[in-house]
Parts: sequence; C-alpha cells; structure tokens
Amino acid sequence: MVEIRGWKIWYEDLTTYSSKNGLFADAPDDGFIYMYVYLQDGDKRRRQTHSGVDTYFSDDNGLFGSNNDSLEDNQKRYPNCSFKRGKWVHVARYEAIRLMAGEDGEI
Repeated sequence: MVEIRGWKIWYEDLTTYSSKNGLFADAPDDGFIYMYVYLQDGDKRRRQTHSGVDTYFSDDNGLFGSNNDSLEDNQKRYPNCSFKRGKWVHVARYEAIRLMAGEDGEI
C-alpha cells in the first residue's frame, strides 16, 4: 500500500514550504511553481511531481492533485480541498527551480 510521507512546494522566490511547516491549506498562495509528494510504496520510496499547471490542491488527508481546470470547477469537484494557484515564470527560472527540487532528497 502506498503511503504519503509528506510533500514540499517550491516557490518563484526559491523558498519552500513543506508538510514539516504545516498544512497544505496554510502554505503561501503566491508564486507556486513545483511540488513533490513523497511516497512510501512498500520498501520503495518515490516522489510524485506536480508542476506546470494552473491549479494545485489537497485535502490535507492524502488527496493531492493538479490540473488546468478553472478554480470554480475544481471547487465543485473537490469541495474539501484547499487550492493554490500556479505561477508562470520564464523557462530559465522554472528550470532552476526544477533542478533545485530534483536535487532535494527529502521533505
């Protein structure tokens, strides 16, 4: 069975916010670029990536997702979730954040 060990968000200003800092609902809304959800799958650890979309969401109870649907549609579909808005940045900035996230080993 797959278990969520935690998650971490990277922002445009290169700061991070993770499950160690608090709930997804309490994470800053502005500048969201990249997120890993850290999973434990039996004896294997892996990461699920969320990036490059307009909306990120979680119910702080195991549901994490991202898509390009409208906020209104997402709120209807996922009424128990909180939502964060993705930010578009220059490709060089995105790549720098992606590389920084990729080098990150843990929450």
